[in-house]
Amino acid sequence: MKTVVLRKSCEADLSLTFEIKKAALKDYIVATFGPWNEAWQLDEHRKDFSSGQFDVIVADGIDVGYVWIKRTDSSLYLVDVCVLPKHQGSGIGTGIIEKLLSEARTQHLPVELGVFKSNHSALKLYRRLGFKQISETPTHILMKFA
Repeated sequence: MKTVVLRKSCEADLSLTFEIKKAALKDYIVATFGPWNEAWQLDEHRKDFSSGQFDVIVADGIDVGYVWIKRTDSSLYLVDVCVLPKHQGSGIGTGIIEKLLSEARTQHLPVELGVFKSNHSALKLYRRLGFKQISETPTHILMKFA
């Protein structure tokens, strides 16, 4: 079993998290929105990253992903949990989400998320963990764990 910890991201992690996003989500972004525009994607990622809400996922001392959670007084919103493809399927993402669900239970808050309709493996994971679909957009399934 891998030792998985989260560390708060710092400015130096911008390029790391962008490369993780590209590796984990590029195919879904292209399937959903069309051709990948590297400059635009990097600019959008930079804006998101500047929120200061990213944590880097470290497994056995190696940076393998990131998680972006927006915390409010009324909910926890899982914006992204991205794990490098070669580390997917090893329980890392499941463990991160289970910790988030535990935090939410302690705070008596729901966890919400949106997932690309084309990301069938993520949809399967979220359903297995107890998330229920609450609505959808043309591109995403919106889910909630309460």
